[in-house]
Amino acid sequence: MATFDVSKTFDRSPEGYHALTWVLYICSLGVAVATLGEISGTILLVGCVAIILLARTRKEEAANTVYGSHLSNIATVMTIALVVAAILLAFTIITFGIGILVTWPAYVLFLLWLGYRLVRGMMRLNDGLAY
Repeated sequence: MATFDVSKTFDRSPEGYHALTWVLYICSLGVAVATLGEISGTILLVGCVAIILLARTRKEEAANTVYGSHLSNIATVMTIALVVAAILLAFTIITFGIGILVTWPAYVLFLLWLGYRLVRGMMRLNDGLAY
């Protein structure tokens, strides 16, 4: 099993990109799970934006490594998460709350997809493969 040193998270080296990628995957899963709670909108907005910005700013530097594809994957998945959450929220508001009967099952299915993409990325990272 691969290990990573969190103190190297912001180093611009292969070890730093490795640690950063693991931290972003774990934070992304944390954001996905936290959205089931009461303050889900705030966590989703702030968490997704922070993860997207950090992944997008570092993916150019790590473009020729395995970690570049993982950072691109994290940024893409979290961007999709933000857009889907906004669409489901808008649908619920437009239908005066009745749409929650449609949005909750859709959101649960979306969280399953999100979890699959993140766990799959973590497994590929652990094996040293590009996403």
